[in-house]
Amino acid sequence: MNKTLSILIVFALLSCGKKEEGKEVQTDKIALRNITEKVEGLGQIKPELEVKITSDVAGRIIVLNGKPGDFVKKGTILVEIDPEQYQAAHERAKSSLSSAEANLDKSKSELNRAKELRSKGLNSTSELEIAEANYKVNLATLQQARASLSEAHDNLSKCTVRSPIDGIITTKNKEQGEIAQGSSFNLDVIMIVANLNKMETLVDITESDIIKVKVGQKVDLDVEAFPGQTFQGEVTEIANAAKVNASSTDQVTNFEVKILITDKNERFRPGMNVTAQIKTNYAQNVVAVPIQAVTARQVTKLEQKKSGEQENTDADKAANEDFSDKKAKAKDSKKLEEVVFVVTNEKTVEKRMITKGISDDDYYQILSGLSEGDEVVVGPFSTLSTSLKDGDKVTVKNDKFNRAASTASN
Repeated sequence: MNKTLSILIVFALLSCGKKEEGKEVQTDKIALRNITEKVEGLGQIKPELEVKITSDVAGRIIVLNGKPGDFVKKGTILVEIDPEQYQAAHERAKSSLSSAEANLDKSKSELNRAKELRSKGLNSTSELEIAEANYKVNLATLQQARASLSEAHDNLSKCTVRSPIDGIITTKNKEQGEIAQGSSFNLDVIMIVANLNKMETLVDITESDIIKVKVGQKVDLDVEAFPGQTFQGEVTEIANAAKVNASSTDQVTNFEVKILITDKNERFRPGMNVTAQIKTNYAQNVVAVPIQAVTARQVTKLEQKKSGEQENTDADKAANEDFSDKKAKAKDSKKLEEVVFVVTNEKTVEKRMITKGISDDDYYQILSGLSEGDEVVVGPFSTLSTSLKDGDKVTVKNDKFNRAASTASN
């Protein structure tokens, strides 16, 4: 009997001890930190200035200078189109102009003769009018011939295509002997020349984030081809109109942002993938809480008042008295709010409503609800997200959770 009683007493003591220990939690101390808020977008590197080399006239390519990677200076001949048909057209236009000039000279002489005869009464008015009409027709023909010659000369000169900028040939789409279309409606790009000294990227930013982005903001750029390196950039342009990408399941609205890459790197190539982190806001020496410490709980109106969300006016006092009444308590509506659990000196947790400011990848800025030095619960997630309640007893086991995290990472 005594043995049984002893076992029961020991069991009861152990049970009480476990209950007294409370829930095991991981904590962190609130400190002042610097927080940089960033907005992320994906894009590709491209030259700030690139020119698509095309031909304004159609024909066979007889000269094609350069290959991708070659540097060319402004004015360098890149492409020559077979000029034979354009030379022939130029000669025809010259002949037409000579003929028009001769006809005009003849009609001018006839007009002068008709005027002289008319002054002497040796011809009729109608004959003078015919001479004047012939002169005007030949004058118009001469003007047309001059325009045709100018056009033929222009087309002939367009058979030679020169580089409009100093740059690198980045793309070559044609080979010598192929046909250049020379159409202004369907762009037939022969090659692309780009200035690689200045590079930029165009990134897509969601409509919820675009309101934070401004021209002149600094940017951290992670280029996929250079892991572990971060390059600097600056926002130079923000699109006013949205890009809507529709799919079978959803519709995504993005805005295009142009970023100048201020760090130079000769190994940058057009088309390289980039992740841009635009620095949209910055807060220095502010109260900050780890992101994982913030969770959601239903909060009553009374708790909201205690947290300072509403002013404690006479009307509020009357409302607080109503809350003491059972009927009023039954009507007390609950709202889902973001809260943090603070460990008290009695090793219990106090649920605190918070007001957040900006955030980075790890921390939220806290505008109200917490102070420097507060010890807040940051884990484990299963306890913090659901089972932890205001007033619960807790046992801080930071060493235990740190060892578990270290083992998992290894």
